[in-house]
Amino acid sequence: MEKSAILARSFSRSERLMLGYGAFIGSLMILFSFFTVFRPSLDQLQPISLVDPSG
Repeated sequence: MEKSAILARSFSRSERLMLGYGAFIGSLMILFSFFTVFRPSLDQLQPISLVDPSG
């Protein structure tokens, strides 16, 4: 509770909104780079087939 009060005093509402958007976009960039780097090793994993292979 105290942390939110400190943030409320330190930043205006628009600045907090921009920080939230920046954190969201930053996390998307980290996730994208993770899948870009580890894509070759993820391709070797075979997904579980939910369809009966016999027919």
